[in-house]
Amino acid sequence: MSDLQVTCLGTASQQPSVKRALNSCVYRNKGISYLVDCGEGTQAQLNASGVRPSSIKTVLITHLHGDHCFGLPDTGSLLEAVKKVKYEYPTIEVYGPVGLRRYLRVALQLSRSRLACSYIVHELVPTQAQIGGSHPSFDSWNPPANDDFERYYNELPDYHGQNIWKLCKDSNNVTVTAVELLHHAPSFGYVFEEPSIIGLLDKERLEQLGLRNSPLCGKLARGNEVEHNGRIIKPCDVQRPEVKGRKVAVLGDSRDRVFSNLASNYCHATDLIMHEATLENDMESTAIEHGHSTPRMAVEFARRCGAKKLVLNHFSQRYRSEKDEKYNLEESITDQILLKQAIQCALELGESENFVDIARDLKVIDVIRAK
Repeated sequence: MSDLQVTCLGTASQQPSVKRALNSCVYRNKGISYLVDCGEGTQAQLNASGVRPSSIKTVLITHLHGDHCFGLPDTGSLLEAVKKVKYEYPTIEVYGPVGLRRYLRVALQLSRSRLACSYIVHELVPTQAQIGGSHPSFDSWNPPANDDFERYYNELPDYHGQNIWKLCKDSNNVTVTAVELLHHAPSFGYVFEEPSIIGLLDKERLEQLGLRNSPLCGKLARGNEVEHNGRIIKPCDVQRPEVKGRKVAVLGDSRDRVFSNLASNYCHATDLIMHEATLENDMESTAIEHGHSTPRMAVEFARRCGAKKLVLNHFSQRYRSEKDEKYNLEESITDQILLKQAIQCALELGESENFVDIARDLKVIDVIRAK
């Protein structure tokens, strides 16, 4: 089991089915978790997943369509139930597009929800490309740009301001970056990147230099030069190659025939990309018309990024999940159609069939560090 995992809580688009919950997942790395999207029913899926609510300090909302955010006030109540740590209640950091602060504030006020923990909402201001692709138009929606209504009593002021892209860095030194996606509403993807690990001392090289088990090894490990037998030895002379940190991208809804260069640049060389594949390849025009993608589009984007692994996510209700009792019937339309199409496209582009995987509710995906 890897110390870095992505737990899929829900994989449905638009509305839940009996066998598939709405879109949400958790990025987990060495005891710190991020909740990405929070559709209706996420609280129940979180309880069933084995993810400790106390490990979640940050919530990332990709966009403000209901299947990605209607569970947020409810799940906030779950996070509120987190036990105090060292007699202090945690502060939950919430990131998402402009309008998220107002949505969460009004929902909590009208429902008179009582939260023990505090929370901060950091709003991402959409780019002109995102605003121009909105449907209905962004101007007609007219979300408030300023705090012109009363703040909820547990809500702390946003100290980051607007136009956030480099969002945060946690105690594991994992950085989180938001990337621009194009959809019918301003949509974002979130890229998680670990720092690289300095290479360990090479035992064989130490042996060759007569330094094996020498007290000088401690200085070399701390990055200091040493003198041995009249020779200056630098740490780089006895270190193994640096181990690159792992990189994971969890993307919101997108019609990526017109994907921005910004997204592909930030997602470059990812170990895992989670990308929507709402409809099958034969329905590409319909998918793009509604702001969505197909398996072919997902594979092409992952290839363009040089990703090591693609996980398909966010499926239309027309595709039965593996938990459906009619899944194996010959006439059934299942999510295997999407997976097979993606694998075929990957093979045509020179990748192996293992390049593509498919998300399932409560499935845990390990992200292994390269050796």
